[in-house]
Amino acid sequence: MIELIELSIAIFGMLGFGLLAFNRIFAGCIFAAIGQGFWIYSSNQAEQWGSMAVLIVYLIAYLLGIFARWPRRAPPPKDEHEKELGI
Repeated sequence: MIELIELSIAIFGMLGFGLLAFNRIFAGCIFAAIGQGFWIYSSNQAEQWGSMAVLIVYLIAYLLGIFARWPRRAPPPKDEHEKELGI
């Protein structure tokens, strides 16, 4: 079980940081946040409360990155009158 957790930490961590390095911020934050879940589980099992506090802060930062770049609907197209006025 612990090997699976460590492998998950490595895979999701490398994917997250790799995507962030190539400016794929949305996908990078998703993979890094998934990896943080495995980190938090591992630090909980080892009872490392200080590192868990830091990991939760990292998780919050990744979640903020996800929500800041969440795909939104395109605004409705401007009508002809607004285009003429440049609004």
